[in-house]
Amino acid sequence: MHEEKLSYGKKVDNLVFYILIPSFLISVWPMFITSEAFWVLLIINLLTWGFIYWAFKSTDTCIANDLLIHNTGPISWEIEIENIVEVRSKSKSMINHGTWSMDKMDIIYYENYKKTLSIAPLLKEELINKLVELNPKIKLS
Repeated sequence: MHEEKLSYGKKVDNLVFYILIPSFLISVWPMFITSEAFWVLLIINLLTWGFIYWAFKSTDTCIANDLLIHNTGPISWEIEIENIVEVRSKSKSMINHGTWSMDKMDIIYYENYKKTLSIAPLLKEELINKLVELNPKIKLS
């Protein structure tokens, strides 16, 4: 079966870098003050910042077959498009599902009970249009 995969990217706020770069510098600074803890701090920093980098690089929202897929690092959400009941173009959720922007949108869907996924795709309008094309029953708000 041929699988068509449409990627909608990730939106990234500059604020993320204004927070991450100073955090990185603050976390690295103690490595050069106490030499006996250098290797321990180096390993902890490599693991921590490696995980953050992996989550950043792998964050993506796409549509493959009849699934909306949102990935970030080791976590993945797969939602059947027919189960989506509403799309909010402005998120009301304080929960961050692996997004790098405050300009999020909410996907409300049923999977045994009503759930919400907050995502921040780069091509937000194109994603909304494609979801409505695939499931005309989706309510837009």
